[in-house]
Amino acid sequence: MSNKQIASFYAPYMKKLHVSPNQKISTMSCGQRSQVALGLILAQNADLLVLDDFSLGLDPGYRRLFIDYLREFAKAEEKTVFMTSHIIQDLERLIDDCIILDYGKILTQMPVDDLLRDFAKYTFRLDHAESQLPADDAIINPSKIKNEVELYTFKSGEYVKETLDKQGISYSGLHRCDMSLEDAFIGLTGKY
Repeated sequence: MSNKQIASFYAPYMKKLHVSPNQKISTMSCGQRSQVALGLILAQNADLLVLDDFSLGLDPGYRRLFIDYLREFAKAEEKTVFMTSHIIQDLERLIDDCIILDYGKILTQMPVDDLLRDFAKYTFRLDHAESQLPADDAIINPSKIKNEVELYTFKSGEYVKETLDKQGISYSGLHRCDMSLEDAFIGLTGKY
């Protein structure tokens, strides 16, 4: 790729950042320096981009700008981007498919839309604080604080209700909660 082609990708991005072509890197903030580096990566116009924790150290505004630009770039240029991040809410706006790992074990691998449709968090209130949590292979990471219970599953609300009833757990207010990708990550890994 020629310098002219690289500049055609890089220059519009730097303009969005309000970085002048003559500005020295040493005068930039940490966030701006990170954005310049990310802009140079995008300017290479590779068919596959691999970004590892790309947004660490970026201010919220710069993160959002980069995410928006990356989404537009990947779509317009039909690029594949493989990325990792500990800032899950950034990924939700970017990715089509996800793999959630825990200590090297794949917990799920599926399109994000399917995960958010099929994986659910249910909450309910135990009628008796001493009641046990439901035990079932399809129920993931149940937890209890006082009488309030939350659990995660790929099964339906009807399945959860039947499981609770079958195990003789007295409860009220069974409710399916809307979830983000971050909620799904917490539910699958059990990590807060």
